[in-house]
Amino acid sequence: MAKDPHTEKGEIPYQQNRELELISWMGRILNSILDLDQILTVLLSEIRNLLNVTGASIWLKDKESGDIICRQAAGIHVEKVRGYHLKQKTGISGWVSASGQSVIVSDTREDSRYDSGVEHKMEIEFRSMLSVPLFARGGTIGTIQVVDMAPNRFKTSHQTLLETLAGNAAVAIDNAQLFSDLKKQTDMLLETNIKLEREIDLRKKVEAKLLKYKQQLEKKVKRQTVELDRSWKALADPKGTIKVEHRFGKIIGRSEPMQTIYTLIQNLANVSATVLITGESGTGKELVADALHANKQRKDHPFAKVNCSALSESVLESELFGHVKGAFTGAYRNKIGWFQKAADGVILLDEIGDVSLDFQKRLLRVLQEREFERLGDTTTLSMGARVIAATNQNLMDRVNKGEFRQDLYYRLKVVEIKLPPLRERMDDLPLLIHHFLNNINDDLNKKIEGVSPEVLHILMAYHWPGNVRELQNTLEHICIFCKNRTIVVDDLPLDFPGHDNLYDQQHSHTLPDNKETLLKALEQVKWNKTRAAEILGISRRTLYRRLKEYQI
Repeated sequence: MAKDPHTEKGEIPYQQNRELELISWMGRILNSILDLDQILTVLLSEIRNLLNVTGASIWLKDKESGDIICRQAAGIHVEKVRGYHLKQKTGISGWVSASGQSVIVSDTREDSRYDSGVEHKMEIEFRSMLSVPLFARGGTIGTIQVVDMAPNRFKTSHQTLLETLAGNAAVAIDNAQLFSDLKKQTDMLLETNIKLEREIDLRKKVEAKLLKYKQQLEKKVKRQTVELDRSWKALADPKGTIKVEHRFGKIIGRSEPMQTIYTLIQNLANVSATVLITGESGTGKELVADALHANKQRKDHPFAKVNCSALSESVLESELFGHVKGAFTGAYRNKIGWFQKAADGVILLDEIGDVSLDFQKRLLRVLQEREFERLGDTTTLSMGARVIAATNQNLMDRVNKGEFRQDLYYRLKVVEIKLPPLRERMDDLPLLIHHFLNNINDDLNKKIEGVSPEVLHILMAYHWPGNVRELQNTLEHICIFCKNRTIVVDDLPLDFPGHDNLYDQQHSHTLPDNKETLLKALEQVKWNKTRAAEILGISRRTLYRRLKEYQI
């Protein structure tokens, strides 16, 4: 056991002077350091050297829980005790921290306050212990604790010495903790400032883009105003009639794409080539087929329309090829199919993209050989009808996926008539409105003469995903409830998406036409959709629609 430095005769003045010098030196050193870990390391190293003990540790109080945590230790197996937690008033350090009184434990086996958890972690038995409180700002912030494997190791002189060191150390530790807290707050403020600068920069970029969009819109509005005025004048005359060159059979349109379609129909009138009509749903594929049948050669012959997607494969085969009695269960009599019944007429195979590969094989033979057999029969019959196919699918994509025969595709596509969507021929919208209003007036016994300029503006701005069919259905819905001779904005259905276009245009901002602009606006306002809509100058409904379109 180490000797008590105060018990050797003649050495007391020297030892006391040495301790005082050391305490003074440590005070200067500790108060010059602001890093907490460095303070604790220097302090514990000097305490161990001064008292010649097995181990020393500093326990600091957690501000939130009040627990005592071993913040730093020196001696044997320190890595095992560092970070060890003691609940309030638990263990010697917990008791000292709570009471503010120093404690000398001569033999840990006889002190009920001793927590043996540290011994178990370090696998060492401590017999003696000295723990003193660390005071700062009117309360305890932790303790300094020294331990030794020998019993009766510490005396009041050691306690006095350690309490003196603790006084200086507590000030340095508290200052270091305050400095650490201040540094964290400063770092947070710097980070917040950086974020604010980024948000300001983003806002400036968004505002610059919005200004650019506004300028683009103003130019676009000027161009559209001329066209709208012209369209409105054409529509406003209730006695006006659609000129012959503005229609072909039941097809309405004077735009350049439709003039091309009319020319194609005329060129195909006196030939028997197979025709493939393609286009989105609602573009009028069946009307084109009607026009092909009604024009010259075959207009007096049968016209069969078969919806391939509406029939099962077995029923479809029976409808087209026919069958003999007993060909399959339920075939109680002979049936003549359309390939035979149409004779020299026309057969429209609508939604041809939905038929199976097996059926495609049989159809290919009919088109190539111009002959077929009825189901359950071996007699070969000739087929003189002209075949027109229609689809809203991209058949080439289906060919690439192995879902449609390439040879059949090219056999069907001897000539392709590709119908444009309504959004690509908006010049025809006033004519279509006029045409449909006339028909609806007859059906509903109404006298609606037209639509207001505001309504026409909304209808012209809408993208019409359902094309002409959607326009017809929308006008019919409006006319049912319209009480006046002119359709106004209030007559539009509340859920009509084009309602929002009027709002958007009146606010002199363009719609965000790319995903990046939309995301930046949302991020600028922390995803507040109402604020984002205001910044972009659009309605919330338009914003939600764009979010859905961009899958955000």
